[in-house]
Amino acid sequence: MPGNITGGPARRGIPAAFRPACAAVRRLQVRQRAGLALEEVTVALADKTLVCVDCGAEFTFTVGEQEFFQERGFGNEPKRCRSCRAIRRTEQRGGGGGYQDGPREMHNIVCAECGVEATVPFRPRGDRPVYCSDCFSRMRSSPAEF
Repeated sequence: MPGNITGGPARRGIPAAFRPACAAVRRLQVRQRAGLALEEVTVALADKTLVCVDCGAEFTFTVGEQEFFQERGFGNEPKRCRSCRAIRRTEQRGGGGGYQDGPREMHNIVCAECGVEATVPFRPRGDRPVYCSDCFSRMRSSPAEF
């Protein structure tokens, strides 16, 4: 069916070189806000040039990205270019993949197995035994004794 939402430009035989430049008419199914009837709305989409709010660079909001935004129900156009979005996403997730920006806080313990002083990256609660790295590795590699 040529007007359905899954039949993109590639399936209609439009060469890849012409896909970004064409203003193809898409049929999108839009539910009315009242939730009553389902109506089809014809929307003409074309590539848009937008300006990033962070770096001020121009970037292209392609037809494919616009379709993606409409399918997901995003009402606003993107404000940031791809690189600034990636930087912002990294900052929101904590920066370097860890939970903190600084070095981990280490705590001194006495190994419950061999009695050697060691440090661990967590605060021992006292209700369970804590082991040095050698004893911990040895206990993990040997089968459990019951």
